[in-house]
Amino acid sequence: GLPTGLTDVLVARVVCDSFEVFRATFDALCAPPPPPPRPVPQVSDPTDSPEGDAAEPRGHIISLRVQRIVNDFHPDQTGAVFPRAARVLLLACFSVCPRGIGTTPVQQLVEIEILLPFTSEARWLAEYLELDPAEKLLESFDPEPRGSAIAE
Repeated sequence: GLPTGLTDVLVARVVCDSFEVFRATFDALCAPPPPPPRPVPQVSDPTDSPEGDAAEPRGHIISLRVQRIVNDFHPDQTGAVFPRAARVLLLACFSVCPRGIGTTPVQQLVEIEILLPFTSEARWLAEYLELDPAEKLLESFDPEPRGSAIAE
């Protein structure tokens, strides 16, 4: 059988071409799932089916529910993340429930990273150079080395 608990994390990366696409992707993934379809009574000839049963919708009930959002663009994160390296991380539960009585849903924990095309390179560069956005330049920082001062 298929696992029914949250055992491993599936990781997905969504690279968006622009800020507009980024926002639309975020909104679409965070939107609440639509309610499952309800059975619709069949309008048929009473001679065909004396009970007049309702038609059962086909397929499975699929949902994606965001549990946690980590937003690097939030103003509180300005000292912790470089602006070009910012991203949004969604932790969500993906669920597939087969239709029928007594069926157990299959659930998967999903980590979805939404980023812009330059974000990966900016993150790599910051990590490679061991840059820390929280570090501030000292007020006494002198851009010229002491021995190179020109005598007037």
